[in-house]
Amino acid sequence: TGLPEEPQGVRCAAAAWPGSLRVSQLRAGVGRGADMRRLLVVGAGPAGIEMALEAVHSGKFDVTVVETGSQVAANVRSWGHVRFFSPWELNMSALGAKTLGKVPDPAAYPTGLEFVEAYLEPLAAHLEASGHCKILLSTSVVSIGRGHLLKGDLGSSLRAAQRFRVLLSESSGGEKVVEADVVVDASGTYGNGNHLGMGGLPAVGERGCADRIERLIPDVLAQPAKYLGKQTLIVGAGYSAVTTLSKLVELARMHPEVTVNVVWATRRPPGPVYDRIPNDSLPQRDVLAALGNQLAVNPTSAGCPENFLFKHVGHVQLTALQPSEADPARTTVHFERLPAPEAPAGAPQEDELFQMDVDNVVSNTGYRPDSLIFQELQVHQCYASEGPMKLAAALLAASGAGSADCLAQVSPGPQTLMNPEPNFFIIGMKSYGRGSKFLLKIGQEQVTSIAELLSLSGSNSSD
Repeated sequence: TGLPEEPQGVRCAAAAWPGSLRVSQLRAGVGRGADMRRLLVVGAGPAGIEMALEAVHSGKFDVTVVETGSQVAANVRSWGHVRFFSPWELNMSALGAKTLGKVPDPAAYPTGLEFVEAYLEPLAAHLEASGHCKILLSTSVVSIGRGHLLKGDLGSSLRAAQRFRVLLSESSGGEKVVEADVVVDASGTYGNGNHLGMGGLPAVGERGCADRIERLIPDVLAQPAKYLGKQTLIVGAGYSAVTTLSKLVELARMHPEVTVNVVWATRRPPGPVYDRIPNDSLPQRDVLAALGNQLAVNPTSAGCPENFLFKHVGHVQLTALQPSEADPARTTVHFERLPAPEAPAGAPQEDELFQMDVDNVVSNTGYRPDSLIFQELQVHQCYASEGPMKLAAALLAASGAGSADCLAQVSPGPQTLMNPEPNFFIIGMKSYGRGSKFLLKIGQEQVTSIAELLSLSGSNSSD
């Protein structure tokens, strides 16, 4: 059929379509028996692997994990050069550590790639060897539906009686529909970046310049020629942005004979950008916060090498991007200064508009969830964060305490993970919507909560 070999014991009926397209229908899981429920997990990243591990360990589920990348944890691999803020002990579940037996130094801080190679890959191998989990690589979820029901068909019991139907697309061009009793979306948000323009819209020309914009944390040290002797614009005021800045400073130290030119643009006004936490229990985070604030307030105090040429442009937003007329290989970026709070409303003055030509544009403006895959399901999303409504409400209420410390979070409980759609759950980074305070230990608690919910009854919804 042109599709990967079917898991043993899974029923599959294939039908030829015009051209090379093949469509198959099969049931999720590896088919141990009629007593096993079928769980489909979207994403083979940290939350997805932990969810699959918990389900297989329960002995109640056959599991299918769907991963867009050609390898497990493709998103994590894309930031594999970045070191965690948190040590190993906060990034491994008790079940994961027990499954591996021998684990890394709990107090050490892994890079993304070390985390994949020492933890996620061995767990994925364990899952596939169990006979109760199939990981489909290079496969994307197109859409998730509920049997023959439409989105507008109401009634929790009615919907719970229908299995999920999940349309998958393979890199080979084939498609198939998988059925499941439970679906957990752990596909994350990394790579689905926010727009650069004012008010969250794409800036004029941003879509046409998409191939000129780096929306991840670039591996600066692995591609020095791209940044040495060039001017790089970094946009954003989160920890991704200051991580990129720190790598550019490191690159300048490694190559003192060449300049590294950096412009850092933020919506925040001039002054400290990061809220430093007294006696921060995550020293790696505090190092970055200190560097970011020094660069924003007084760059000479940051201890950067002389060949690191830096400028912070605060209280601005991008309005347009276009290929430079002087040098089409470069990009002309247009800015508008945001009005001061006391300034009267009205059109900006001429000197409030300015532009610059740069060689690299790095957009570290945060990430958002992709909701397209579950748009046929009854999922209540927050109007502000786009996360699941119950969890978002709990997180917004908790944020009233004003703590900038993500470690201060307490899991709000299993009920906050429930949606109007029975047995559909969103976990991991995607569960926080556009929020950036997610920790892997929270994802582990979410997995435990879902396991608890699924063991209570055969159907779970918010009704």
